[in-house]
Amino acid sequence: MKKLIWIAALAGVAMTAHANEVLVNTGFETGDVSPWVTDLDFSGGTGTAWFATDTDSFTGKWCAENIGNMRLAQMFTPTATTDISSISFALKQPVAINTAYDFIYADGSIDEFLIFEQNGDWNVYDVTANLDPSKTLAGFGIYGLTGTADDRSFVDDIHIDAKAVPEPASMTALAFGALALIRRRRK
Repeated sequence: MKKLIWIAALAGVAMTAHANEVLVNTGFETGDVSPWVTDLDFSGGTGTAWFATDTDSFTGKWCAENIGNMRLAQMFTPTATTDISSISFALKQPVAINTAYDFIYADGSIDEFLIFEQNGDWNVYDVTANLDPSKTLAGFGIYGLTGTADDRSFVDDIHIDAKAVPEPASMTALAFGALALIRRRRK
């Protein structure tokens, strides 16, 4: 019985790894958008680049805001899409209108998708299903809106989570525990 408890304890230790956040400054709680950048501008020069604001966040104190059709993007260490467990973000726009987001792949290709913002309030979108399973993701971008009386866009809590990988130390402890039990059993 003691052996079974010991094995269960070691197995539990090996499974305590956490999912890995791929992005940095996901909720803009630094009070700045860095390392996010405004990298594309389709507002015809009338917009305002993305910036951190504390006037209307989804969670925490800060979110990102812009005026006009500009992309807020972040590049990161390329990650196989099969290793990504979820991609989500919170979005608010004052009017119901389409918003685009981009998956930027390591091979230089970009997949762009549209979301129809429903109600002018915060909505959370899980867009994981739109990943191309044969590619490696290297960046993510989301656009503000333009062409309305109020071209403001707000985004918060942008998350790209990679699947949890057991920690090497935990796996080593499990292996040593199993070897000790096998050795003890032979005596």
